[in-house]
Amino acid sequence: AFKNGDTEEDLVDKGGRMLGVYLRDYRGGAVKQIELPFRVSLIDKETGEVLDLPFDGYIDLVEADGTVVELKTSGKAYNLLEISQHLQLTGYSYAYEQLYGRPPKLRLDCLTKTKNPALHEYEAVRTADDHVRFFHIAKAVVEAVRLRQFYPKPGWQCGDCEYFQHCQKWRSGSGFNPEDEKQTDRTLESQIT
Repeated sequence: AFKNGDTEEDLVDKGGRMLGVYLRDYRGGAVKQIELPFRVSLIDKETGEVLDLPFDGYIDLVEADGTVVELKTSGKAYNLLEISQHLQLTGYSYAYEQLYGRPPKLRLDCLTKTKNPALHEYEAVRTADDHVRFFHIAKAVVEAVRLRQFYPKPGWQCGDCEYFQHCQKWRSGSGFNPEDEKQTDRTLESQIT
């Protein structure tokens, strides 16, 4: 059961066309590393405060000239505001700088999942101020998780989210109760059938 009436063959065909576009249109440099793992400390560059959890992740691609590339697929091209606010790029920029002592060049490559797939390349810049903001966002998220405060972020991902019903019941100050999961599962089943 695939979305939008797609069949397995449709999706394999679309994936093949998208891969073909990427291989044909990729204009980046030589590849230095793919899936670069990292674990770095999150440090507020203004105050020196260190978050008590490490920042772990994988950078999709690092080119030989030090360009950090994030590869995404999307139903549409990104706009400049989305690129400027893309937290994953900010996190990768921070991690790379922590690992290598210098800021990277940044690029987001987006393959659109449209009838005619296209590769869109967006160069981005992150500053020390962006890294400080990233630290404070991470700190706020860690604090909220520790307080069992989970805030809805409605979007395209809601259709597949196992916590959809929890978000629908969310009120300020309410936490997540894992005991509610069984009720949520029953509610979702009744909505589907």
